[in-house]
Amino acid sequence: MQDNVVRLETHGKFDEFWAAWYGTAGKRYAKEIFFKLISPEGKWSKLPDGTKIHLRASPQQLIDAAIRYREENCEEIAGKWYPLLEGRHGQDGPKKLPHASTWLNQGRYEDYE
Repeated sequence: MQDNVVRLETHGKFDEFWAAWYGTAGKRYAKEIFFKLISPEGKWSKLPDGTKIHLRASPQQLIDAAIRYREENCEEIAGKWYPLLEGRHGQDGPKKLPHASTWLNQGRYEDYE
């Protein structure tokens, strides 16, 4: 029974993370990665040079990092978050921002601690 309570609490934490994230694409895969990261086993990932690294984080760490990432890379317009424009006067269009699953998979949240 205790295990079910913990799952419900962490499920709510993913909802908080998703609300903090700027985008809406790839929710199911992001949720899978989120739960791998907060599990006691964590998640293994590979660096470009092939080195394996172990990733693990608390739900609140991921939520806080997502908020900082969003605030640094997006702007809110009419209640929605949009990537900032690049280049002089935004002529290069919006910044190319990763999906939440990519951001989590690559451990980018560690850049926003």
